[in-house]
Amino acid sequence: MNKLSGGFTIIEVMLFLAVSGVLAAGILATVGGTIGAQRYRDAVDSFADFIQGQYDKTVNVQNDTENHNECGLNADKDRIVVSDSSTVLAGTSRVCMIVGRFISSVDGANFTARPLYIATENEDQMNKALLSQGDYDFLQRAADRNALSATKPALLTTSNTGHSVDNYALGWDTRIDESKTDRIISIAIVRSPVSGVIHTYFSSKTSVSDTITAGGLNQARLCVDPSGWLTGARLGVRIDRDAALESSVQVVGEGC
Repeated sequence: MNKLSGGFTIIEVMLFLAVSGVLAAGILATVGGTIGAQRYRDAVDSFADFIQGQYDKTVNVQNDTENHNECGLNADKDRIVVSDSSTVLAGTSRVCMIVGRFISSVDGANFTARPLYIATENEDQMNKALLSQGDYDFLQRAADRNALSATKPALLTTSNTGHSVDNYALGWDTRIDESKTDRIISIAIVRSPVSGVIHTYFSSKTSVSDTITAGGLNQARLCVDPSGWLTGARLGVRIDRDAALESSVQVVGEGC
């Protein structure tokens, strides 16, 4: 009764099936863990690529504003208003100056990167100061945070169009772990309009001016929560405070 054709007992067959099931489950778990780890790594690498791309756009500027536009300040002096200027002479070009990129997020999963402009009136004041000083020491001082704050880089009052804005969502339902990142939600990448030196600033504030003038972390470490894709060591993106090149943005594990 307890023999099958071929000489195996029912108990032996059941044991074989049980062991096979355990092995299959282990293999599936290993494969699933490998896939999860790869998806997590892809999400972190893609996030780093997104931030690196903003440095490229800071160096290689694409300005969508027309040559005859001027950039003025709104009533609160914290946003740029683009207007059609009738004061520009024929044959001349006067565009709103882009000096960097501003990356922000409200939920740690979705990010928006927009160009930073300086108002025409602030640009004029800067040029007058240059004409009156005209020495190398002044150029050096103009590259520091105080000078950048004086030119008041700001966003437009209206949403940008064309290729100016980059929207990015972290992949595979991952998000930034705020408990590991000093609640950094804003990154300003700013090129000095005088010396061309690029500086990077981080802040838990939402405004551009607060981010640039905020006292400082030496680096930002944006740790990515794996959202169940793996257990153990986590990864993140590290950005140095004075990062001037996309190569300064690196994927790291330490500190996350």
